[in-house]
Amino acid sequence: MAPLQELGAKGPTASDLVGHFAKTLLQGDLPDTMSQVLTGYLQPGDPKQPLHLTPTLIETKVRSAFHLMLCTPLHQLN
Repeated sequence: MAPLQELGAKGPTASDLVGHFAKTLLQGDLPDTMSQVLTGYLQPGDPKQPLHLTPTLIETKVRSAFHLMLCTPLHQLN
């Protein structure tokens, strides 16, 4: 979990996580619509609020968002 903590001083936001995964998995090539969907999935409401990274949140939503990015055609092309 340490790399996730480094994304934001007060804890990463949903936008931080999506941007980090996009940079890592997709070389930053994530369309805005897909970014908005994943950000909304991770943090309904205000995506600028820091996520409270509990083990349950990491196991469910963060892991699922990571998996969804791996399933995109963008990842398959890289």
